[in-house]
Amino acid sequence: MSSSLALLAEIRQSSERRPFEVLKLAEPLLNKGSITQAGDDVWVVYEQIFLSAIDEGQIELAKAILVILQKRFSGSQRVKRLYGLINEAAGHPDESEMLYNEIIDKDETNVLACKRVIAMLKAQGKYAQAIKELVSYLDIYANDYEGWLEL
Repeated sequence: MSSSLALLAEIRQSSERRPFEVLKLAEPLLNKGSITQAGDDVWVVYEQIFLSAIDEGQIELAKAILVILQKRFSGSQRVKRLYGLINEAAGHPDESEMLYNEIIDKDETNVLACKRVIAMLKAQGKYAQAIKELVSYLDIYANDYEGWLEL
């Protein structure tokens, strides 16, 4: 495995979001096609690059990665959530909310989709609705420490 892939793995394992560094490490991997050296982790690496591209406002790169993930995992709720993230970043919150609600309708235990809905409501200044959603969320996930802090 290349040193870039090893460093990307270290960043993932540390749970840090260092998008600028991730994109710098990913650039040669994507350009040379050597990302496949990641083996079974290639899809996790693609997702890591996608999230970093969103964080850094590189929407076109994120879209390109999303196409790759969609081809491999069509119908995946996880990929659908990534579509929601890209719509948020592109300034289309209604489309994002629709996608997140579709995910929640299929699987009401999808924590990440629930949290995205709450975050979007907050970002839109809909605090009363965000609080209502957060309370409903905490009724189900009472052990979510961060959720309680948010409330």
